Amino acid sequence: MELTPIECMMQEFGDPNPEEARRWLGRYGIGGELQSMQMNTMSDGIKARVVFAKIAREAPHILLLDEPTNFLDMDSIDSLARAINSYTGGMLLVSHDVRLISQV
Repeated sequence: MELTPIECMMQEFGDPNPEEARRWLGRYGIGGELQSMQMNTMSDGIKARVVFAKIAREAPHILLLDEPTNFLDMDSIDSLARAINSYTGGMLLVSHDVRLISQV
């Protein structure tokens, strides 16, 4: 949690250039100063975006999502729904969020 999102992505994927990490994070609404803040100072919603960026970059064959909307705002929930709908792998989704469920 002491790492910044850029450091986390670079460490996880072995990127020598932070620009690739910046691009991935930017796709998930983590831009500007958020990219260089320690994650322990961020809201749970922003931390969730970092996790989603990391998951997307890993390109898994199956997703297990347990209440993924707990800390997301409505725009983020809509973005997550679009991402789920375009996902071609298998997925198990546990959610009580009617907004997400109705979209997927």
